[in-house]
Amino acid sequence: MKAIAIALFALVMLVPATAAPLTRPLPQSKTMPLATDIAPVPLTESECTNLGGNVRSATAKECTSGKVCRRADAEGVVRSVCINAVN
Repeated sequence: MKAIAIALFALVMLVPATAAPLTRPLPQSKTMPLATDIAPVPLTESECTNLGGNVRSATAKECTSGKVCRRADAEGVVRSVCINAVN
């Protein structure tokens, strides 16, 4: 009986005290710096069409050139940007 108790004690000592976690750690994501010091960049008509946009006449006088670039983003939201540079 004493031999069985010693054998069981030896087996218990071989088993790790805690199990490995079932989940893996989440990857650490790097934060992107905010672009706060960037001035507007002139957009040409050819750049607008190369980006998938359409050049249209501005309905109001919000653009000095009288033309806007309209493009839908990945979520379907239509954005308008003034064309303010010549080709």
